[in-house]
Amino acid sequence: MKNKRQVNLLNHFKAIWNIWLYQNIRLFACVAMLSAALFHLSQNEAQGGDFHLIMFTSEDCPACQAWEREIGSVYKKSDYQVDFPLTRVNFSAGAPPWLVINEPLRGTPTFVIIKSGQEIGRITGFTDSEMFWWQLSSFKE
Repeated sequence: MKNKRQVNLLNHFKAIWNIWLYQNIRLFACVAMLSAALFHLSQNEAQGGDFHLIMFTSEDCPACQAWEREIGSVYKKSDYQVDFPLTRVNFSAGAPPWLVINEPLRGTPTFVIIKSGQEIGRITGFTDSEMFWWQLSSFKE
């Protein structure tokens, strides 16, 4: 049978062990999360950074409505949604303050391709889906 001093010493040892173990698990978790974040960052850099597709649209624009019918419903399911996440912006509101564009917007629909917050190209107008996909694919390379 253990005496009271041995039980207290054993409980004290268990408490220290649990604290040490908890701190090491926490440290391991922090290192793992940091490693994952750095890996993700390096993958993004290797792939060329963050691209976005900004669509300037208007409710009364027939070409915008045609784009929505032909492309809008399938865009979110396409590979392009991964490479060029789509954001729709009302043309009358103008460019958002976080967006740096090279020249003024002249009509709808206008698709501005953004890389790291800067415009790298644009597609103006919409004629048909084949032409749109072809034009957008030129920015993938």
